[in-house]
Amino acid sequence: MCVSYRRRSVSLSLDSAETETRSGVCAEVRLPTTALHAFDAHDGEVNAVCFSPGSRLLATGGMDRRVKLWEVVSGHCQMKGALTGSNAGITSIEFDSAGSYLLAASNDFASRIWTVDDYRLRHTLTGHSGKVLAARFLLDNARIVSGSYDRTLKLWDLRSKVFLPPGLPGGAAVGGSGGVAARHYVLLSVRTRKRLALSVPL
Repeated sequence: MCVSYRRRSVSLSLDSAETETRSGVCAEVRLPTTALHAFDAHDGEVNAVCFSPGSRLLATGGMDRRVKLWEVVSGHCQMKGALTGSNAGITSIEFDSAGSYLLAASNDFASRIWTVDDYRLRHTLTGHSGKVLAARFLLDNARIVSGSYDRTLKLWDLRSKVFLPPGLPGGAAVGGSGGVAARHYVLLSVRTRKRLALSVPL
């Protein structure tokens, strides 16, 4: 199944021509050619689309400041609910590995986490000084990394509310709302030794 989106609508497609053939380390993939279902998802542009683990739910994020959850039934999407709390357009969305939480980055310089079952806002992660362009759960689902237009990456620890990773240089812990702490790092290009991200001083 493939998801595509443009402006206000989302399209789901499933095509018998969608195949993958492996020969050695190369793969040949044919893209779907027919839309299975198209629907208006947001009052404005759709910026992000993500399936939950198991593909039971589809989440969409748009410039209308909302994340919407859709149940996929026989190739059609029925709206289940909306996650609110963002003060600007949504830029990226992701489910955790269990499909219990949804993480969204926003143009209001913050990332937010909701519980999927009751649509409650659980954490608001603030501290960037620019639009948050992407946010992702790490493998243990207790840590999050966010990347911003302010040229920083931030690592958030949701369990201990403090992040002190061993063996990683630079940065300082600063408070985030909801008692969650972040740590900032300066990244250097191995090839050019130029800064790729700047830390924010205390």
